Amino acid sequence: MKKVWSLALAVCLVFGCFACSNADQEAIYSSALAEAKGDSSAEAETSSQPRGEGVDESGLSGTLVVSIPLDNPNLEKWADRFMDAHPGVKIVIDCQEPDLLSMSPDWSKKYIERTVVSLTSGDAADIIDLDMTPIYRYANSGYFEDFYAYMEKDPDIEIENYYTNILEAFETPGGQLPILPMGIAFTPLVFNTYMMDAMGVDVEEAYPDGVGWRDLVDLFQRALEEGGADEDTYFAKDQSPALLDIYELSAFVDLRNEQAYFESQDFLEYLQAMDSLPFERSFAEGGLFGSFSPTFSPSNYFAQTAEVSLDGLGYWEPTMTFAGNTTPVLYRANGGEYVFTTSGTYGIPSSGENKELAWEFLKFMADEQDYDTFEVEPALKELQYSALHFHRIPINRVNFKNVCGKIYNEMFRERLFEKFDGFVKKMNMFHFSDGQLGLALAESQTAYFDNNLITAEECAQQMQERAEIYLKE
Repeated sequence: MKKVWSLALAVCLVFGCFACSNADQEAIYSSALAEAKGDSSAEAETSSQPRGEGVDESGLSGTLVVSIPLDNPNLEKWADRFMDAHPGVKIVIDCQEPDLLSMSPDWSKKYIERTVVSLTSGDAADIIDLDMTPIYRYANSGYFEDFYAYMEKDPDIEIENYYTNILEAFETPGGQLPILPMGIAFTPLVFNTYMMDAMGVDVEEAYPDGVGWRDLVDLFQRALEEGGADEDTYFAKDQSPALLDIYELSAFVDLRNEQAYFESQDFLEYLQAMDSLPFERSFAEGGLFGSFSPTFSPSNYFAQTAEVSLDGLGYWEPTMTFAGNTTPVLYRANGGEYVFTTSGTYGIPSSGENKELAWEFLKFMADEQDYDTFEVEPALKELQYSALHFHRIPINRVNFKNVCGKIYNEMFRERLFEKFDGFVKKMNMFHFSDGQLGLALAESQTAYFDNNLITAEECAQQMQERAEIYLKE
């Protein structure tokens, strides 16, 4: 069994099938750690009993139903803590795929269909996990409550303690906030130090504001010309021409405002640039994303993506990087945007009967925590504290600073918090998250990259047409 989870944890196929996102990786990560410890609830060893035996004076009561696509032990821990603090409350986790080993291959599609039916029929759960859904379509639908309204009237909430730039990225054109994420992540790049040294390039100094796709193409061409790379060098390990789509599609299709820009000169040049780079896998195969950054040899691979996790911030320290890797560098999309993703992203349906109680539970997870009330096993404390926030940077800045103090030693904690606090404040564009549109676009991209059936111009035109049709539906 451990071999099964090790393989699942190490490999995540994305964009070729649009079937493995943060929610999927989170569930795999949780189950893999639990399996390794021989305890199905071991992902977060935090005690479900708050310290002390104070009386619940909140008056909260009722039953909450939370709809999620995949098993999430961390969410269950939060539900247990909330129910312990409020004995009159019962939380039911309605999980579509409780067993990862037997889940159906089209689980994501089924979850989206179930969610749409429940929302349109007015029979939705009290809280819906939106990680695996076309978030902006739901944001603009009017089916969800405005979290700003709850925050403004709640005396416990200090909005300045939250990453408001992240919240603003989810606002509707009318200024409502229908979605509340618990954790934030982004995906920087690491480079082959042997190649960078051969060119005399310090990527942190050369690109203090981050690299874009044009920078990457220029650097790779320099590596070929100056001897750091050769004809057998691949651009990135186990990757395809879809590698940078996780950033760039968001720059060329504005899902929030339902506009597409694939026929622009910038996108045409982007397609041509990706087609010129050497990749190990075809576009249709997609990329394989391991749980850790690769170890480079002098000329095997040029670069790789390295998604941020709360317990892995130390890799930004030069003394803690992997062999042959530079420290990670932020990526900037075509228009200069910094692209982020989220985990633990929830909405409260307006048709729900327990909206106030749903808000109280989500606030319980998102707002300032007293980490001294959590009992953790010393051997795995970093993972357990990270699991509290779905292994992402907490949406609440106070929590982020305080949990860094629990995860990292005194030498690094303040420096890491300040560095990543600055990074998160730069983030201003949510990653492309619409799998249905992504699959439609991928048909044209496959015809261009893999089959050479169409030109770059024709590919861009087809993608524009497909996007416009979809956005008008």
